[in-house]
Amino acid sequence: MNEAQFTTNSPPTFFQQNLVYTGQGLPPAQFGVNTLPIVSVPAISTSYVTPPGTNQELRGRKPREYMWNFSIQKSIARDWLFEVAYVGAQSRLLSKRYNSDAPAVAGTLYNVVPNSEIFPNMAGMLYSSESGKANYNALNTKLERRFENGFSVLLAYSWSHSIDNDSGDSSGSPNLNPANFQLDKGSSDFDIRHRVVASIIYELPFGQGKQLFGTASGRLNQIIGGWQLNLIPTFQSGVSRTVSSPNTSTIAYISQHANATGISPDSSFMLNGQTITPGQGFSGNNTSLYWFNPNAFSVAAPLTFGTSGRDIIASPGFANWDASLFKAFAIREGMTLTFRAEIFDTFNQVRFDPPNLDSSSPFFGQIQSAEQPRIIQLGLRLQF
Repeated sequence: MNEAQFTTNSPPTFFQQNLVYTGQGLPPAQFGVNTLPIVSVPAISTSYVTPPGTNQELRGRKPREYMWNFSIQKSIARDWLFEVAYVGAQSRLLSKRYNSDAPAVAGTLYNVVPNSEIFPNMAGMLYSSESGKANYNALNTKLERRFENGFSVLLAYSWSHSIDNDSGDSSGSPNLNPANFQLDKGSSDFDIRHRVVASIIYELPFGQGKQLFGTASGRLNQIIGGWQLNLIPTFQSGVSRTVSSPNTSTIAYISQHANATGISPDSSFMLNGQTITPGQGFSGNNTSLYWFNPNAFSVAAPLTFGTSGRDIIASPGFANWDASLFKAFAIREGMTLTFRAEIFDTFNQVRFDPPNLDSSSPFFGQIQSAEQPRIIQLGLRLQF
């Protein structure tokens, strides 16, 4: 997050001038003459007092991060290593922007309190505070086979949860109620609860010295020998997102939430005489790709804050396989031609983006896009 603007654009006055020149020759700019002129800035009186309500935090303390971990490793047989670890982290004094001149009162969670702002003639005051907090806990496991006999594997699984009250959105409006930050606590925008990833390297058993065609030589060995297959499978759960609503609270610099109706987002519902089960039946009656029950939320009323929590909808997870095949051809001494075939999303599995989360949209609750499909690229590299 870029916080420099909160210091460079505050007193003493900050000047900025943009210059655009076209054509040839040296630009006719002279510093202090016709470019960036020297301007005398009136001194601030020693008796100057910052207006009440604008100096909540003048300490300027740096963010703090505390981390700890504990791990156990165990060798299995000759080539395998297993590790299990706990990883924890706590962050404090993180930057968090909010409207410090909003008609909101601490303890009044979901209603605007008109005429309670400090400066009623202002449209709002974006303030950068040190109120951001975060916690992270994870169980990590790893299974590794060292490279031997043309084969190695590294398999890792992470079960984790990241919780914060601001995931670093530089737009300055990640909060709901500027006077009640506790409503912003939830899963981090980047939280991935489960993730499995592996890296596999396998030298194909063809060619000289291998299990198959081990006596091959010359041109035959050049063709069938020396191939290496690499695989990176990934399986993970989706990130969490907030259900939004049009902002009719009259307060700027907030992220308005939708109201929770009390209906479970995972529950089935009726649509055009058919029962829709969210997240299922995409090739059947759920052709609109509903990911959750849209009846679980409603648009927030004017002068209120939405009652649904932050980042409560888990978006679709995905499974993905990336593969590559390498082969080096020795042309002559000191010259090698390397062939590379790389396939991303090998099995062309659909990886859905998060659903439409705007409670006022006619497509609310539906998945409308996906990541790009399979990509295949081939390459040759000549080294000499």
